Amino acid sequence: MDFGHLRLDLWSRPRSSLYDGLVHYWNLNEESGSRADSVAGGFALAETGSVGYYSGGINSNSAQYPGTAGNYLSHANDASLHIGTGFTLGFWVSGPTATAALVKGDAGELDWEYSIYFDKPVAVWTPHFMVVGGTGDTTGDTIDLAAPDSYSTGWHLVFCTYDPSDRKAHIRVYEPGEAYQEATSSALASAHHEGTSAFTLGGYDGSGGFQGYLDEFMIWNRIIVSTEMDAAWNEAAGKFYPFT
Repeated sequence: MDFGHLRLDLWSRPRSSLYDGLVHYWNLNEESGSRADSVAGGFALAETGSVGYYSGGINSNSAQYPGTAGNYLSHANDASLHIGTGFTLGFWVSGPTATAALVKGDAGELDWEYSIYFDKPVAVWTPHFMVVGGTGDTTGDTIDLAAPDSYSTGWHLVFCTYDPSDRKAHIRVYEPGEAYQEATSSALASAHHEGTSAFTLGGYDGSGGFQGYLDEFMIWNRIIVSTEMDAAWNEAAGKFYPFT
């Protein structure tokens, strides 16, 4: 076998476009403590309270939230966590309850940028993507965009984007065995808010009490396109960092 040619083929393989603009990737494989960022080495999420793990994650372990307030992962405010000139959030989720899973905002809801939460009236659940304009007061200019369907068991892949050029949010949900569902919001009346609040997974400032499983959380500083979302879904098998 010509190992020299084999090495050349591996090194020359085109890099996935999912690398482009990827600023954070938390695979959430750790069993406890802080969760490392695979892209930004010094950007681990700190653990408050107790966030456990589930060995049946979409890719090895996932983060497991107990459903009580005061148990979450977080990072202090940073420019890479703002919407900026457009961004994409991507994550895998299973079994969520009707609480906030992600918040870039404060407990008083007066310095709020964006969040993801779930409705769960019965056995099914629906994700919502919120973006706040103006001064960051959630009682003011706000997008609250719900996915167009409800979901139940299994791992789902969710993408949320916001485009400041038209001030619209978009959500897409991939469900095992089904075609993806997506929705686009009407426009914010004002520019999106960028404040100084922390970024949290599983609650905020001791509130929330998210229950469920989160895995492979991603942030891009651009709006990724439909074919890239399809590639990350990979027919429900997933494609994970480094996207080989």
